[in-house]
Order: sequence, then C-alpha cells, then structure tokens
Amino acid sequence: MPRGPSEQDLKDSLQIYSMQKEQCMKSGDKLGQAEAALAMSNIHVMAGKMEDWRRVQNFLPMAKMHSAMAGANAETAQALYSELGAEKYSEQLKAAQQVLDMERVQMAAAFRGAKFDYDYAVC
Repeated sequence: MPRGPSEQDLKDSLQIYSMQKEQCMKSGDKLGQAEAALAMSNIHVMAGKMEDWRRVQNFLPMAKMHSAMAGANAETAQALYSELGAEKYSEQLKAAQQVLDMERVQMAAAFRGAKFDYDYAVC
C-alpha cells in the first residue's frame, strides 16, 4: 500500500520551492513566484500535519510554524494571482483560499510574519 511523502521529502520540497520563489522574485517572474508560493502553502499544510502527529505521540501541543507559513504563502499566492488576473487564475485563487480557510492556518495567523528556517532537522 503506497504511503504519502516522508517528512524528509516534504522538507526537501520546501527548500526547492523556497529557492525557486526567491529566484522568481529577483527576476520579476510573478507567475513563477505565485506558483511556488501556492505549492509551498500546500506542502506546509502536509508537513504541519506530520509534525503534529509526531508531537501528539509525545503529549505536546500542535506546532504553529508550518501552519503560519502555509497561510503566509497562500496570502502571497492570492495577491500575486489577483494581480495577474483573477478570472484567469480563479482555480489557483480558490486553492489559496482553501488553505486560508483551514482552522489550523487561522489559529497560527499571528505568526505569519515570522521567519521560517528551511534547514530544520527532521527527527
């Protein structure tokens, strides 16, 4: 039975998309930046679920940084797609809004401005 990506796979994906997002930002590629941000928001949601499952095993509360970064990236993607044309990118805007509507993402909204360390260790 196939399983989803490992926590290390998600971390690697986040690092790659983070670099891609930065390169697109430097080159002025708003579509590339929006696509990377939307992908990162979804990966952060998956990574947050994995991290929380591990934390629950140790009787720890839910973590907040993956959820906060999912929200921050979804907001970025939403703003960029709106700027590029809301009608043309309605599916992407809807996907970003779905991330922003998640309870775990809303609970961590206050931490969206915090810096995320993409070199974190996977236990």
